[in-house]
Amino acid sequence: MVPSYHQLCLAHGIQCAVLDVLYKADNTEGNTGITVNRPCDSSDSEDESDIENEDENRFVIEADPSGVIPKLVYKELITKVRKIVKFLKGSPTRMDILNSYLESKSKDTTLILDCKTRWSSLADMIARFLEFKDAIQKTLIDLKEKTTFSDTEILILKDMSSSLNFIKATVEELCERKSNLLTAEIALQFMMEKLAMNPDVISGQLKEALNRRILQRRNATLVSTLQYLHNPTKYYDERNTPHAFSKASHAEIIALIVKINETYFCKDKAATTVFEAEDGLPLREIQRQQRLEDEREQDTAKTFKEQLKTKDNETLHNTAEVSTKHLSENDDLETSVRVEMALLDRSGPKSIHLQRVYDFLLTIPPTSVEAERVFSANRYFYNHLRCSFNDDTLDALSFLRSYFMNTRK
Repeated sequence: MVPSYHQLCLAHGIQCAVLDVLYKADNTEGNTGITVNRPCDSSDSEDESDIENEDENRFVIEADPSGVIPKLVYKELITKVRKIVKFLKGSPTRMDILNSYLESKSKDTTLILDCKTRWSSLADMIARFLEFKDAIQKTLIDLKEKTTFSDTEILILKDMSSSLNFIKATVEELCERKSNLLTAEIALQFMMEKLAMNPDVISGQLKEALNRRILQRRNATLVSTLQYLHNPTKYYDERNTPHAFSKASHAEIIALIVKINETYFCKDKAATTVFEAEDGLPLREIQRQQRLEDEREQDTAKTFKEQLKTKDNETLHNTAEVSTKHLSENDDLETSVRVEMALLDRSGPKSIHLQRVYDFLLTIPPTSVEAERVFSANRYFYNHLRCSFNDDTLDALSFLRSYFMNTRK
């Protein structure tokens, strides 16, 4: 079998980092070291007596003089918010009382409960809770509930919501169908920069956990080779990067380029043609110039998601030109690659062997989300009512569904 090149799912690595911070206890004194592997239980069948029978020694966070917040605090605080949301959503009467305080504030007065199969719903639940926090407090007072939230707890929830929104936007960028290793690297680095700018404790803890998880999953050789082929000058300027975004050595890049060419392309000796327009310019260059002209707009206040899109576009459109010239056929492949790389380093065009590898690496997805989408789509066809389909039938149905959905767009 032909060996394949792949990147472990970066979205899952981010999820594991979030769980490490929010749901796994510290090994510090006073903590039990209990680990919770699921963020929540989406079932609404939990006994409401958990809230109604709370004693006077309810959970209240006191500020730590050292400024360090144990991770166990986050888990207990999230559990407390989740119980309040379940308690209010579990009764139309309670929701009517809540809505009476929200009539003049917001059109959408529905509380959001997070789901164990979608960790990003935690950010939505906390954001909606903070939006309605005053009305929720008044509702709990009317219902004569003892559960309250201190100012310190609200502050921690705000810091948590801010950090999770950065991470959520980054995950959405990683999971787009057009995402590749290059855009994923830009998104991850931009997320880490934003977390580093936040002075709160949880941002630092999330940054540390994300660094560790990204380092475990990131294929540095594939990413470094793609970055180098995309823009060698910028690649060398950014050599001093954080450890989680380390660069591969020059020898490793050469070895990967040679191996990919030997494995996938050297059997075909025919020259690869780059289509040119009537004026002699490569079609790729004309398209790039057109995109740059179309995207020149005045700078306005942008959200984190818009800033991330802008950074992706700026990087992707700044790439080397393509050359159709071949080196001497008498040169061996490694020698040819070294000469082509030397020309590229001197701002020369991207020759045939380098362009092939560049296009090849752009096809590697940074996540396994596309495969998960296929599984989710197939559940519409393959269920307990129709469970005798074979693989060919499922493939045909999945293809037709994708085709008609794209046509409808």
